Amino acid sequence: MQDSKSDKANLNRRTYLKGAAATSTLGLAGVAYASQDGEDEKKDNGNKNNGKKNDKHNGDRKHDGKKKDRKKDEDKDKETYVIEEWGTTITEPGHYVLKSDLTRPRRADPRTPAITIATSGVKLDGQGYTIDGGRTVEPSQNTIFGSGGVGVLVQAPRLRKIKRKKGHKKYSSKKKDADKKDWEDWMDRKDWKKLKDVTVKNLTVRNFATGIKFSGVKKSKIKYTTVMNTTFAGIFLFKSKKNKVVKNTVRWSSVGIFLLDASKNYLKYNTVTDVLSGILLHEYASGSNKNKLVKNTVTDAIISGIDVSDSYKNKIKKNTVTESTFGILLTRSDKNYLKENRTTENVIGITLIESDRNYLSGNRANDNDIGILLITSHKNILKQNTANYTSIGFLLIDSDKNIVSKNTANNTEIGFLLIESNFNKGSETVPIEAVSRS
Repeated sequence: MQDSKSDKANLNRRTYLKGAAATSTLGLAGVAYASQDGEDEKKDNGNKNNGKKNDKHNGDRKHDGKKKDRKKDEDKDKETYVIEEWGTTITEPGHYVLKSDLTRPRRADPRTPAITIATSGVKLDGQGYTIDGGRTVEPSQNTIFGSGGVGVLVQAPRLRKIKRKKGHKKYSSKKKDADKKDWEDWMDRKDWKKLKDVTVKNLTVRNFATGIKFSGVKKSKIKYTTVMNTTFAGIFLFKSKKNKVVKNTVRWSSVGIFLLDASKNYLKYNTVTDVLSGILLHEYASGSNKNKLVKNTVTDAIISGIDVSDSYKNKIKKNTVTESTFGILLTRSDKNYLKENRTTENVIGITLIESDRNYLSGNRANDNDIGILLITSHKNILKQNTANYTSIGFLLIDSDKNIVSKNTANNTEIGFLLIESNFNKGSETVPIEAVSRS
């Protein structure tokens, strides 16, 4: 049923010799002497010219010297450093690589990250090698906000002192006796240093609480990595913005990719399987806003494939979610843009709970128990979505002033079911079952 309404072979200009052929001077003494005088003059002129040429060559040598110095500096910048020890902390910009697997030593503290990047301008290339935590750390407050049980941690060193209000002592976050409130106050500050231009790639990370963590990082990349067996999150972005997370694989984790107060990030071509929740955008203080999720795939998420909570203006486009409870779930999240996503074989394809003014267009929520569900969600636009082969195609509960136009619900038990809900716009020409609680 249907409702109405994309060199110079420059050869350095081929040097050649212009020599006058020597003529026999026998019997021509006068001519010989005259020639000798002329040659002397030429010699003098030649010496002057040679002097100029030598000056030019010297200048060229100086210029070449400067070029060589610059090249040396560039080569120095491109120098590759090999990471061989567990617990390495990178404090200088440069190119770092693994040339063998890293496994946690038996007596190493499991809360110490395998590799810590504490400066900007770092490229970490795993070259296909593995960092193995050996044993995992259970999720905790330290895991979320600290460094506990992390494979690769990218975070500025926390050595600054915090200026308290008048009458308060200065406080360092390194103090052992810091109470929880002081810690949270420090974490909420907006002026703490952020790292940038960091790349983590070609790496396998497994058996940690968190595989790869960016904390206070911007304009950086995580790509071509595989993260497995993490008890908290595979990839975790905390208070980080404008980063690219591309072509990564996360398996067997509590959360595949977790954004917490992380905004304006770009997630594309990531694959997440066998997790509790696939991709989470959540709020700690300000929400995870204005992110772009494009062409990611989530399979076998026990709770939710893509979960957005208390966050706004995210673009979720052309993602695929299968075999989850909630395919795409928005909770208290407004003004998000969902377009051309495929949610199949889930309990519910797309769910909005207390979420207003979202735009849903061209989504395919087929082969679910319920295609698209709205609960206490108002002023949303649902246009050209399909919910075929479902028990209920579109279910609206206590949701008003939504625009529902040109959606399709074929081969369903109930196409459109409204409970305590009203359309403001959209003239329907298909049977709609409206239930009013009395």
